[in-house]
Amino acid sequence: MLHEFWGLKPEIIEKAQALAAWLIAQLPADSDIAILDSTTTRAGFSVDRETAAKAVEAMEVESLTRDLPSLIQRALGLLQASNHARREIYVFTDLTARSWTTGEDELVQRITSLGEDLTTYVIVVGIERPANVALAPPTLSAEHIVPGTPLRVVSAVRSEGVPGEVDLELVIEVPDPNLPMIVNGEPVLPSVETRGRTSTTLVADASAEASFTVRGLEPGTHHGRIQLKRADALPEDNVAHFTVRVGKPARILLIAEPETYSEFISAALNPLAGTASDDSLFRCDTRRPSQVDPSQLDQYACVALVDPAPLPESLWRELHEYLRRNGSLAIILGRNAVPISEFNSVGALSVLPGRLARQYRNPGNNNLLAIPAEAHPMLSVLKSRSGTIAWNTYPVFRHWVFDDLKQSVTTVLPFTNGLPAILESRVGEGRVMTVTTPFT
Repeated sequence: MLHEFWGLKPEIIEKAQALAAWLIAQLPADSDIAILDSTTTRAGFSVDRETAAKAVEAMEVESLTRDLPSLIQRALGLLQASNHARREIYVFTDLTARSWTTGEDELVQRITSLGEDLTTYVIVVGIERPANVALAPPTLSAEHIVPGTPLRVVSAVRSEGVPGEVDLELVIEVPDPNLPMIVNGEPVLPSVETRGRTSTTLVADASAEASFTVRGLEPGTHHGRIQLKRADALPEDNVAHFTVRVGKPARILLIAEPETYSEFISAALNPLAGTASDDSLFRCDTRRPSQVDPSQLDQYACVALVDPAPLPESLWRELHEYLRRNGSLAIILGRNAVPISEFNSVGALSVLPGRLARQYRNPGNNNLLAIPAEAHPMLSVLKSRSGTIAWNTYPVFRHWVFDDLKQSVTTVLPFTNGLPAILESRVGEGRVMTVTTPFT
């Protein structure tokens, strides 16, 4: 068995392959040999020694999909089905912690239960004292900024056994519509401009922060990276890439009747509207349903129905067509969604995620928003601040419930009662986000 993972230095994987090939050659000719690695989907014995040796030779560095304990469990399953009196496992590993993540206690018990019928060998092919500096994926002040707004880029710099000062730089690719491209089998990349330099002092086996501020980015999409000025022996993690888009603020249309809370949404999206410091990513227009011009919908990056009352069928049809043309729609349901039958019309059902059924009423204060562990990208900001938001102080007492959800509908955010708070659905090329309770 040979374990492999992304980031392993070529000379180490070659050393493991050479040792495994030598070992196979020493085994009896009638041996049953199985080669397992972190990418193995079906475990089985090779036809003969030559086939096993070729399997080892063909191995390449891949992403880690299975840890070693789970692989060894699969190997034990193969050995238990073997009729040979002598059974052995050879584990080739560099002893990295991420390769041994789960199931160690169960594994030890199972190996012990086989007693003298099994011999296990661990062959260490890693580096005794690894030394590496790695950059974490950068965090941006925003992935979309308006012209003139500075961009802040931060990356964690992790040291493994390497104390001292390291020099870093931030570079931005020079836009070129013809690059990147492949010429004679080799990639030709755009040239880069250095837009920042810094140094940081590292303590062995600890992290430090590298921060850059980039100004003067022209409108368009920009690709950049933070990199070590002097690469170490593992260059793959010496670079951290990012992408930012510079452009005009996105226009948002809020469709709302008077006496709803649309002004709060507008203020949240563009808190500095009308001031000299206005650098918001959004520009909000508010219209009553009767004022919506269907021919203008395509000018908006997103349309939002804020606590809608029953809408004309013609407006539902126009919203459906807007979605089919790759539009984005948010539906924030509230107290005005009555009578329910008006939201189950043909036009409404062409846009809504399912049939509006009833209001759920919770008399206590224990129904909360439940941020899932594997959060939707839309919730990434909330998840990163999960420890600073007191969700238990924001109970939800009433929300709408849908029945007969369409097949394409997924729950983005549930309540703690298990019912959906936010639903995502597709209409043509467009996307609909339905919120089952008001924002206020």
